[in-house]
Amino acid sequence: MVDKNTIFGGMLTTLGANKKTNCDALGIPWEPKYMLIGDANGTDPVPSASQTQLINQVYRAQLNQLRVSDKDPNVLIAELVLPPDVGGWWIRELALEDKDGVFCAVSNVAPSYKPLLEQNSGRNQVVRMHIITNGTSNIQLKIDPSVVLATREYVETRIQEELYKLDSKQSVRAATTANIALAGLQTIDGVNLVAGDRVLVKNQAAAKDNGIYVASSSGSWTRAADADAGAEITPGLVVHIEQGTANADSFWQLSTDAPIALGTTALIFIPALGRSGVAAGTYKQIVVDVFGRIISGSNPTTLAGYGISDAFTKTESTAAIQTAIAALVDSSPAGLNTLAELALALGNDPNFATTMTNLLAGKAAKSTTLAGYGITDAYTKADQDVARAVANVDTLRINGTYLVVAGTLGVLPMPGMLGTLLHQERGSSNGRWQLFSGSNGRLYQRSASYGDGTWSAWDGIVTESTYDSLDNSKIGYFYGLTMANHSAAPTTSVTVSPGVARSSGNETTISLPAAMTGLLQSSGGWSAASGGNKLDTGARAANSWYHLFLIKKTLDGTGNLLFSLSSTAPALPPGYAGFRRIGAVKTDSSGNIIPFINVGREFYFATPIKDVSTSTPANSTGTTTGSATVTLSVPPGVRTKVMAHIAMSSIAAFFYMRPTDSSAVSMAMVNGAITAWQAGIGANTSDVDYLAFPFECLTDTAASVTLQWQISSSGGTAYYAVATLGYSELN
Repeated sequence: MVDKNTIFGGMLTTLGANKKTNCDALGIPWEPKYMLIGDANGTDPVPSASQTQLINQVYRAQLNQLRVSDKDPNVLIAELVLPPDVGGWWIRELALEDKDGVFCAVSNVAPSYKPLLEQNSGRNQVVRMHIITNGTSNIQLKIDPSVVLATREYVETRIQEELYKLDSKQSVRAATTANIALAGLQTIDGVNLVAGDRVLVKNQAAAKDNGIYVASSSGSWTRAADADAGAEITPGLVVHIEQGTANADSFWQLSTDAPIALGTTALIFIPALGRSGVAAGTYKQIVVDVFGRIISGSNPTTLAGYGISDAFTKTESTAAIQTAIAALVDSSPAGLNTLAELALALGNDPNFATTMTNLLAGKAAKSTTLAGYGITDAYTKADQDVARAVANVDTLRINGTYLVVAGTLGVLPMPGMLGTLLHQERGSSNGRWQLFSGSNGRLYQRSASYGDGTWSAWDGIVTESTYDSLDNSKIGYFYGLTMANHSAAPTTSVTVSPGVARSSGNETTISLPAAMTGLLQSSGGWSAASGGNKLDTGARAANSWYHLFLIKKTLDGTGNLLFSLSSTAPALPPGYAGFRRIGAVKTDSSGNIIPFINVGREFYFATPIKDVSTSTPANSTGTTTGSATVTLSVPPGVRTKVMAHIAMSSIAAFFYMRPTDSSAVSMAMVNGAITAWQAGIGANTSDVDYLAFPFECLTDTAASVTLQWQISSSGGTAYYAVATLGYSELN
């Protein structure tokens, strides 16, 4: 009987757990699709992982919503909406069924009657099922939109989420002008804040802390609901400032480019519209910023103030005349006793015109060359067809072809690279691009953004001839790349043969055109050269597994090698993106790589490795069974098919090796007729003293398998050993 002590909940069934584990191992998504409803024949059901069906199913329909809980990433929430014309029964038990018909989860619920419309009590009823899993990363959250009946809560939440993603945000009361403490009420730009005021914080010392906040009277400020997630903070975000001495009635825009990680990426806000700080008035000269806004104005009163350099000032004219007069006085001082005589001399002196011309040389003469006008950023006739050296590739503003030489500054595809640069632009800070032919024979290109004119990173233009002629467009493609350490003698290097493979995420193709050797170093950083250091971080350790990756260089697409302790997330060196795991090596107690043979995706140790040598517990009660999880010499982090030998001696016994996530098997000694025996290897020591058998088995990501046994002799102990011969990679 249901009462206050009754516990309701659900879990994955054994079938569901096995299905999800299998999907995880094969790298395919698990897709729950249907919800089943039952009345349990009027009983109070208790869900069990062993169930394969409901006690009494009354309804089955496709899910209306399937999502991961926002409070716990290991909880899956399935939702079904029952319309008014469905019902007439009690809801006491629920189940999930995937797209392949597997009964994968079961739950009991508090009893609820779903009426029909003709009972004058029709209603939409939402049924939700919460299932705890070991991880939801490989679950396909897929819903058929043609059958979805959304709840009002879902619709309102989705509308709010989409509104929060808009670039135009709700206005804020004030904006900061300096770094502040993000706590308590304070005065911002002359505005006395009250609790709940929205504030644009744009001047923090750590720009990652900038953003839109809500002021709090006690404790720390929190980010505003429409700007507290990465999807809501997008390049181009615009917000209006309502009040403030400096920022009132202005609009500010986020200039940071994507991708943006909130709390990590620096958020830079720039003025978009509104006050610029320049007083109203008439100006003869103005200064504008990159957005065309007037940021200062002036009214000069001199030739220099207007930038005019080819005219006499009053001072220069006076000095020239005085110099001419002094020259005349020196030539005939006796005849210049009065101003009248000076004026007459000036008018009659046959040398006066020549004297004044010489004094005014360089002032009144009209130049006939670019250099004469001080112009240095244009081609002359002499060099119009010849590329000249560029001083700085980042600040270049004139269209044309240039030489990049040893002294050229700015960001180049590779430091110190020489070559030829083609620069083109529209005459503003936007719409610029450059094409660079490097001294390594490759082409590179970059462009300036339309936001603030910042140059993008250089991209290598990779031609088709760079890649192998094989068909490498297939998803998961893998060819060649055979690993070898060449000798049974101690060594710390591996050589990989030429080959090509798709990256782990299938987003790019990586080619290794020639054999390359990689050293698993004890010290030193990673090196691109063949035979160089290839460990991503740290130093080589003894008795450890290292995964070997093929990695891709961003600029020219060439492949290289990298060792890592991680099977999925190697630390790539700068300038590399995209990787594919091609195998693994194990070090011995001295730190040397254990010799192996690689053919295709199979790996054999030059000498088998004995991983287990022990005995079963003593048997004192007659026939008994047991099991143990054993770790073998196969790479951790991935599933492999191990090739092993089991050896046993002493008493009569059966042994069976199986995956750790598989079910135990039924085993029985063979005495005359075979009865319940399903699998295993057995021996009776009355006939033989020692037996050894080969086994193949699927390992888990901890490099382990389960060893199951049955012993028939009372008072005996079975001795056994397991040696690993090698393994097969499954990718």
